Amino acid sequence: MMTWITYRLNDLLFYLLMLITLLLLAWLSGRYDRQWDWTQQGSNSLSPISVDILQRTPGPLGVTAYVGETTSLHDRIRRFVARYQNLKPDIELTFVDPLRQPDEARRQGISLSGEILLSYNQREERILQLDEEQFTNAILRLGQSSTHWIVGLTGHGERGLLGKANHDLGEFGASLKQQGYQVIGLDLATTPTPPDNTALLVIASPLRPLLTGEVVRLHDYLESGGNMLLLSDPESQVSQSLMQELTGIEQLPGTIVDANVKELGIDNPAVAVVPKYTSHAATQGFSLK
Repeated sequence: MMTWITYRLNDLLFYLLMLITLLLLAWLSGRYDRQWDWTQQGSNSLSPISVDILQRTPGPLGVTAYVGETTSLHDRIRRFVARYQNLKPDIELTFVDPLRQPDEARRQGISLSGEILLSYNQREERILQLDEEQFTNAILRLGQSSTHWIVGLTGHGERGLLGKANHDLGEFGASLKQQGYQVIGLDLATTPTPPDNTALLVIASPLRPLLTGEVVRLHDYLESGGNMLLLSDPESQVSQSLMQELTGIEQLPGTIVDANVKELGIDNPAVAVVPKYTSHAATQGFSLK
């Protein structure tokens, strides 16, 4: 008899403890908003870069998705944006069905189902592809208070920042534009100085020497605190001469060879891997190899 009563008491105690635990969890969930991502690839989380950009974007952000209510894309967009809303609750997601509201879609110039319009501080960005890189870069561009220009010198056979030839730097220029920079070309023979909002002047391995007046203008730009990136192909006499004229730095002949790169699957020993940067203003903030 006592054994039966003991079993009954144990069962009642077990269910009572379970009930108390559930009530505590319910109470905690109402007071604390916390989420864990236990998926293998972290598919429900955002990258540290996205988190940092969200933290530097104060104020409400509007997201309008132009997609039908019954499509699977509708639910994909809701789940995708929810990852951002978990960190920034003032993101407001709105759906507009282009079939039911064609006037609204035409007013925004929407031509494809699935387009997403982001609105922030009376500025707008639209994306066509639903992925974190596109979405986060759009937020980054919206959050920039001013437009910074990346200016590429032209007129001397330089590699173009927006060119499509195999010797150009088009992919690099496209990546800069995606991050919110305005990329333009500059001919110093016709334009006295780089624009005032120039963040960086790029001189990508000119094939012909610059005119004396152009070199003087570059000197003035650097002395006023301007930033310049001078790229040089191996054995480029034009770039070497320009570097010495502008900075007084002389490029030594020869090629740096890194014999250890073969272990990384790189066949060309002229490709040197820098595992650690010294403490210098030129490398401040560098974190990638």
